[in-house]
Amino acid sequence: MAVTASIVVAFGQAAQDDAILMAEIDARSTAEGGLNNGRTHFMPGDSVAYLIYKHKVLNTEHRPSAGSVSRVGSGQRQVEEMVTFLDVVDGNVQYPIHTLDSFEWLGNQLGPISAGGGQAIRAASQGVGVAIVRYTTKFDIWRLNSPAEINGRDSFSIAVLITGD
Repeated sequence: MAVTASIVVAFGQAAQDDAILMAEIDARSTAEGGLNNGRTHFMPGDSVAYLIYKHKVLNTEHRPSAGSVSRVGSGQRQVEEMVTFLDVVDGNVQYPIHTLDSFEWLGNQLGPISAGGGQAIRAASQGVGVAIVRYTTKFDIWRLNSPAEINGRDSFSIAVLITGD
């Protein structure tokens, strides 16, 4: 079995230090409003919805290696995550926070938690603790329209480069 690795180095003007731009396949269930019916594997010719999360990014450009992309809309969802504090006051969640809805300490109580911008959260006091954090995040919904084949192939990958300012 061959093992490979790759790296992409981006060159250009630096973005704001705390700017966030994230993309992921829309894996939400249909009940949660997902446009791919919970699927994360697709057939040639499928139309694939993906979500863009951003903080301090106004505009995005989407450049696919094949097929076409279009903006479908926007949405929001509540996320629940477990965040560990190891003798610190600062922590991070997975997605940019629109609103910090609630938190619950499991064991040691480090006081109120506040949102610090982007993915950052902050406990009132330093210590060792674990918190369940519930927050709302916002996203833009995009769709990649795949061709049925590329160069006669019916099995392929499509890359989408997403840049923001």
